[in-house]
Amino acid sequence: SNSVYTLIFPIDARTQTKSPYSMTSIEEYNRREKAARANLTTAETSAFSTVTFDYLGIRSRVEKESELRHYVDGWTEPTIKQYFTERFFAGPYCFTSFSPYEREIFGNVSRRIGEFTRERFGREIRPLPTLLAQTGLFRLSRALRAILGLECISVFEVGPGTGYLGGLLAAAGQAYASIDNCQALYLWQSRVLETIAPHDFSDWAADDQTTQRKRLEHLPWWDFVRLRHSCPLQADVVVSNSNLGEMSRNAMHYTLRIARQMLDGSSTPGFFLFAST
Repeated sequence: SNSVYTLIFPIDARTQTKSPYSMTSIEEYNRREKAARANLTTAETSAFSTVTFDYLGIRSRVEKESELRHYVDGWTEPTIKQYFTERFFAGPYCFTSFSPYEREIFGNVSRRIGEFTRERFGREIRPLPTLLAQTGLFRLSRALRAILGLECISVFEVGPGTGYLGGLLAAAGQAYASIDNCQALYLWQSRVLETIAPHDFSDWAADDQTTQRKRLEHLPWWDFVRLRHSCPLQADVVVSNSNLGEMSRNAMHYTLRIARQMLDGSSTPGFFLFAST
């Protein structure tokens, strides 16, 4: 049923787009990360280092805003293609059809990202393969919501990559939070979420946290580490898309432990969705 979600896009999305220049800057992220590292243990910082990116020689940090354009829609470096071909299963999104609702919501997210990139980078880039790759998990979250009979379910995603599952869920009115340990991807994911729903979004790397939660929240890795002391977040669904096998062993154990705490706080049975261990 197309009534499962309600699109939150206005008729003319361009009139509602928040200026990207209010988003978390690279300098602010780096400053807060440096300050946080000083108060974390060696075990904590090493667990959430960019192990797989370092192994593949992939750049995990950016110094200029314009460099974020490389993360808009997939990566084409040979080492990445070889890595994913050898270790992960290909998604079925190229061999499916889309409902009118799906065409509308995917098209709206793509258009909003295109408007943002045109304003920010001087060139319109609309995501396609990495956006469509979220079809399966987006449909699963939609089905779980219908099965549970809830107006809204809360989803927590570990390592969102280019961030488009979050963008789709944000556009669909879901509650969504996520964490990433890669500076470049984290900054791009924040821009995706704030572009889609600027008034419902909180970036923990920039905002002072209060007891008031936002519908969309983004946690840097150092705040995720601190959740072991106190976890104010609950989730009906925790998603790990092709990254459990990319983590260090300590990071995986920690992530599963925190996921269990989040799911225990839910009034639903709680689901952990993963792809490509």
